[in-house]
Amino acid sequence: MKVGNFLFHQSNSSENDSRIIDECLEIGVLSEKLGFHSVWLGEHHFDGTVAYTDPLIFAAALIAKTQNIKIGFGALQGAFYHPVKLAEQISLLDNLSKGRLIVGIGRGSAFNYFEYRGFGIDPKEAQDRLLELENNLIGIWNGDIKKFNGKIWNFDIPEIRPKIYSPNGPSVIRACASLNSVNEMAKNGRAIMLVAHTYENTEKFVASYKKTLRENNYDDNYINNNLENSWIWRNIVVADTDSQAESIATKAFTNMQTHISKSRNNLNTSDENKSIKQALDDPRNTLKHAVIYGSPSTVLKEILKLKKLEIGGIISNFRLGDMPIKDHKNSIKFFSKEILPHL
Repeated sequence: MKVGNFLFHQSNSSENDSRIIDECLEIGVLSEKLGFHSVWLGEHHFDGTVAYTDPLIFAAALIAKTQNIKIGFGALQGAFYHPVKLAEQISLLDNLSKGRLIVGIGRGSAFNYFEYRGFGIDPKEAQDRLLELENNLIGIWNGDIKKFNGKIWNFDIPEIRPKIYSPNGPSVIRACASLNSVNEMAKNGRAIMLVAHTYENTEKFVASYKKTLRENNYDDNYINNNLENSWIWRNIVVADTDSQAESIATKAFTNMQTHISKSRNNLNTSDENKSIKQALDDPRNTLKHAVIYGSPSTVLKEILKLKKLEIGGIISNFRLGDMPIKDHKNSIKFFSKEILPHL
C-alpha cells in the first residue's frame, strides 16, 4: 500500500503564516527522506485552514527541493479554474517534476461559501464548472480538444504549451465525499480519492465502487488498475503509547474543529451555516471516526484494515490544527519507522 503525507498545515493567525509555510516545506522534504511515496497538497482560501493557499505554486517549491517523491493535489477546487489555464499550469509542473504529479480534483468546498464569494463565483455553478474542467483537461493535453463552447467556458486554442511531459498527461482522479460521486466515477472508469469517512462507510463505498465498475463491463485488469490508482484520506497521530497519542490527537483535533467552525461562523452567512449543519453533524467529523491515533502497533492494525479494502494508497494527514512541529515530526517518524515497512 502506498502512503502519502498530506501537507494540510493550518495557520491560526496571519502573523504565523510565513513560519507555517516554511515548516510545511520542511516536512515535504523530510517526507522524501523518510520514504513516503508522495506528498499531497490541499486548497482553501481566506481563513488559514491551508497556510500556503495555492497548491500549484507550492508544488513548484516542492519540486525544486525534492528529487523522486510524487506530488499530489488533494484536491484542487475545480470551480476556481479555467480549463486552459489549469492545463498550462499542470503541464509546466509536469515538465519541472519530470512526471511526478497526481492531479486530484474536486468541486470545491461544500461548506465554505465564503471561498466562492471571494472569487465572485456562484456556488450553484460549482458542479458545472468541475465537469467542464474535468471533461476538457486531458483532451487539451493530448490535442484532441482545441475548441469548446460550454455552459461556463468557451475557448479556442491552437495547442497547449509547454507540451505535457507525461504520456497522455498525469493521473487525474476525483475527490469523492458521497456514494453518488463514487458510483459516477466508477461508471466513467475513473480512479477516486475518498475523503475521511467512518470505516463502515469507507468499506461500503469501496464495495459499491467495485460493483459499479463490474456492472459497467470493466474487466478485472482495468478494475485492479483503478483500485491501485485510488486513494483514501485519513488523519493520523502516532506516539509512544495509546494514551499519549489520544492526548495529542484530542487537543489538536479540537483546535482544528474550533478554527474551522469559527471561520464558517464569521465568514458564511447565517442561512449558509444553517444549510450545512446536518452534514457537519455526520459521525465522520468526530474524533472517533476522523482520526486514527495510538501507538505504532495500534495504528498499524487500523491501517491494515484499510489495506484489505484493496485501495492502492492512503493519504495521511499527520498535522491536525496547529499541532506543534515536535509532535508532528514525531508522528511522521514513528509512522515511517514502525508502520511503513509493514505496508
